[in-house]
Amino acid sequence: MTDSKQVRRYDSEIRINQSNEWIFRGDKITLEKVLSFFKENLHEDSDGLYITNQYGKFSEEGFLHCEGFPLFLDDYHEKASELLFHSDAGKTITLQDLLFFTDASGKIFCMRQGDTFIRYGCTRKVLSFLAKYMQEREQEVVLVWREIYRPIQTFAKTLTVLVPEKYRNPTSK
Repeated sequence: MTDSKQVRRYDSEIRINQSNEWIFRGDKITLEKVLSFFKENLHEDSDGLYITNQYGKFSEEGFLHCEGFPLFLDDYHEKASELLFHSDAGKTITLQDLLFFTDASGKIFCMRQGDTFIRYGCTRKVLSFLAKYMQEREQEVVLVWREIYRPIQTFAKTLTVLVPEKYRNPTSK
């Protein structure tokens, strides 16, 4: 008998559309408590994006299809030595940990360094704040906060993250 936990991996049938709405089997998820749980438990690996859930010794990872931004930076806080951003997933991220991009429509978004699939959109409040620190330099736009420089790069990949084929439910839309 082993103590290792069995992890069930599957298609959660959750979709995040281009309007950043979370959808389950065609219906918009509106319960804030449910959305908060999903956002707080969103992870990635080389297969894609998934939500973790734990029931005692039982663990599951439900993959999701994403065409928009699953998370948002919704607030910021300046300290003497660092700039902190707060996300709707309850995480705090430093400016030093973020990479900034624009999508095909010109929207600014960011990713934590080292992430491949988890992307953060920015609320109007955060974008208004960041605008004060944007500078145009030699045909590129950079964020300059004190001695920290962050270029805002064009995102060359697609924003769409698919459920891995091996977990995809053939009946889900």
